[in-house]
Amino acid sequence: MKRKRDKGPSPGLVVIVAIFLAVTVFFSGCNILNPKTGSLQGVVHRETTAGSVPLQDALVSVSGSTNTAETDQNGHFFLNEISAGKRTVTVIREGYIKLQLLNVYIEPEIVNEVNFGNPVVLQPKEDRALYDIAIEYYEEENYQLALDTFLELINDFPDSIWTDDSNYYVAWCYIFMQDYTKAIEEFENLIIGYPDSEYRDDSQYYIGWTYETKLGLPISAILAYYTFLFDYSDSQWADDAQLGIGNCYYDTEEYSNAITEYQKLIDNYPSSDLLPLAQYSIAQTYRITYYRNTAIEKYEELILLYPDSEYCGPSQYYIGYCYYEKGEYQIAIEEFQKVIDNYSNSTWPDEDRLVAPSAQFYIGWCCEKLELWEEAIAAYQLVVDHYPGSTFSNGNSIPAYCQERIDWINENYFPEPPEEEEIYI
Repeated sequence: MKRKRDKGPSPGLVVIVAIFLAVTVFFSGCNILNPKTGSLQGVVHRETTAGSVPLQDALVSVSGSTNTAETDQNGHFFLNEISAGKRTVTVIREGYIKLQLLNVYIEPEIVNEVNFGNPVVLQPKEDRALYDIAIEYYEEENYQLALDTFLELINDFPDSIWTDDSNYYVAWCYIFMQDYTKAIEEFENLIIGYPDSEYRDDSQYYIGWTYETKLGLPISAILAYYTFLFDYSDSQWADDAQLGIGNCYYDTEEYSNAITEYQKLIDNYPSSDLLPLAQYSIAQTYRITYYRNTAIEKYEELILLYPDSEYCGPSQYYIGYCYYEKGEYQIAIEEFQKVIDNYSNSTWPDEDRLVAPSAQFYIGWCCEKLELWEEAIAAYQLVVDHYPGSTFSNGNSIPAYCQERIDWINENYFPEPPEEEEIYI
């Protein structure tokens, strides 16, 4: 009689499975019936002429794992849940030669260090090597060597992915070398020669910026800025270009157009961080064109809408100054005092000079206008005591002038009585 087969695999199948498991364990370095994982971290550098520096955005992968990681600004990466055993670590970055590290052992349940804690160094491809060398010169502010190296890359590797980058930096080298006309030519060359470059909007914006701030040609700048807004309306530089148009009209004394263009920035770019500056510029334009009441309204609007802006202190000062110009000296004193009370650390735009000393001076000056001589002396003395190094915009000392006013008032309104002569009997 035939006997029924016992439950379970046949002896032959058991042997086959055992062999398969043994081979798997041998090649993977782990027990698949009880898989264990570890982590891997390391640092990736790029080779330079002086050694190596951290490389950001390099992609790191490990065989046997679907996880990948990109290096941060310090070149560091971290990978988790990697099966234990011998693995191959691959590091790639565009413009660099791919690097593979064989037989990297992942010990389970710990953080393993790739390359024994030493940086993994990628070698750049030939065109990338030139680009990196040029960037090093550029960052060292050696602009002539940077320019020569960027031009070498463009000439020797016209099909390189780094040619438009190089062209952009060529223009900036010329800016730092103060050859502004040549810089504009290079920005224009980039726009024409590299229609797919990510630097095209930057280049068009900086054409206008160079005309405005370096060459002092506001009409050319306006045309460049308008071209920019027409071609790149969604660019990150759009609000800057709109502000530049307003500034150029201001410089040409076309104040009505300037106000219109500043207002466009406020209306069309509600998320721009330039809104307080645009509002301040509108108020300033009204003030210098003697629309003092409107200027006061615009300054007050700025303080209300942007209470944390760096322009609040100067705006409060000019509110007081507008009242001073109107001859309303008591109100001016009150407004100048708000600068000292509320914006004691405020500075003038793009300067380190405090606003408060000028406000304190004008309190004294307004007191003089009101013939409040004792109050004027007290106000001037506060400048002398609290702001000894302060200056007006022309560089003249505020405390020195305040002391002159104190001496003049004392001489003319509080003269010392003559000494009485002693009479001997």
